[in-house]
Amino acid sequence: MLSIEKALGIYTDKLNANEKIDLNYFKQQLSKADYDEFIELIEFVKLGKSMKTTNDFDKKFAELDKHKDKYYSNELPKALGFRAEKGTNDKEAMDKLDKIFKEEFGDEK
Repeated sequence: MLSIEKALGIYTDKLNANEKIDLNYFKQQLSKADYDEFIELIEFVKLGKSMKTTNDFDKKFAELDKHKDKYYSNELPKALGFRAEKGTNDKEAMDKLDKIFKEEFGDEK
């Protein structure tokens, strides 16, 4: 006997591979109650499978992604390079960080 989850996995794999699906196989491998639930659930699998992206959608998404990269490219290097530009050689700040670290983790070995 199959579990509903396993049956749905097999069904989905066959659907994705465009293989012939024999519902009688699942009817024989599942209890009556599980088969009834399986039939209800495969409708959601089919619905999810039928919602494909179109070429227009893919093109628009690629344009949007390029725009995002262009828009944020000026901001991210500033944020990423902040420590390199601002006081990494500041002895007082480094000493304070070392003190805090020792206070928090000094007793650990």
